[in-house]
Amino acid sequence: MTKATDMGIPFHYVNKNRENQLYGIYAITSGNHGVDLVPVQSVKNARMESENHRKTVDVFLTVHYQMDKFHLEYNGSSLIVSPVDESAARWIEQNTSASSARELLALSVNSAINELEVTPENLDAVYLNMQQK
Repeated sequence: MTKATDMGIPFHYVNKNRENQLYGIYAITSGNHGVDLVPVQSVKNARMESENHRKTVDVFLTVHYQMDKFHLEYNGSSLIVSPVDESAARWIEQNTSASSARELLALSVNSAINELEVTPENLDAVYLNMQQK
């Protein structure tokens, strides 16, 4: 069974200068195959963040045959993906192409769905933090 978000979710990254930059707007599809991000134009209205919904987990993600540790934080509205160690931070810095970043973000959303029980319908934004947690 495949589920998809109705509207686009903004995906952002926070660069080393702590500037928030829009990476793109995507719909999320999830099913037996995993998670995929599909570019769209329309954007969901963001809900307010809630401390009552805050969930975190550290996960190992494998992208391009390299496994690194990332911290996922969900606040009831947004998912924030941060590198945990120097290796993960270096990987993000060196792999900023659209396909590499999209693959990392899709793996992160899939982990959030499985580990934090986040539903794609409840995501209003996804942030990739380029600074080590």
